[in-house]
Amino acid sequence: HTGRGRARRAIGPAGMSVCVAAEQRTEGTRQGESEPSGGLLLVAEQLTYRYAKQTEPALCGVDFELRRGQAVGLLGPNGSGKSTLIGLLMGLRAPQQGRVRRADGDHAPVVAWVPQEYAFYPDLSCRENLALFAAMLVLPKAEAARRVDGAMETALLEPFAERRARHCSGGVRRR
Repeated sequence: HTGRGRARRAIGPAGMSVCVAAEQRTEGTRQGESEPSGGLLLVAEQLTYRYAKQTEPALCGVDFELRRGQAVGLLGPNGSGKSTLIGLLMGLRAPQQGRVRRADGDHAPVVAWVPQEYAFYPDLSCRENLALFAAMLVLPKAEAARRVDGAMETALLEPFAERRARHCSGGVRRR
């Protein structure tokens, strides 16, 4: 059974909107039965963000909740604030107003994000690309190497470890 989650709208620049549509899937629930509420993993309250040199905010007053088991898609036209919202939810940017709260410990959400553009250097190998980005983190070298190895294994990239990114297929590049 598939149950509908909440859909919320947030105002972006020039009256555009960001529609956050969530669908919650649960196993073993029959039609007519109530679905479990699931644990709250992420809450955004009244998020506002304006880029420097821009007169209008990219996001203004966004509210958002993510519960365990939800799959979320952001829908909206170019420039409506989807990437900005993702950056705020992931902690890559800080909101200028509002706040983002995340669950702690074992209940913290795992966020998978595929950037709009490829995020790699074509002249580096797959392993070198991962090592470059791991080096940007404040980690001991052994931990960074462990994480690169783990990412290679998780994304099934071991066969391509030494291949230059420019010579990888689009699917491998996305991984």
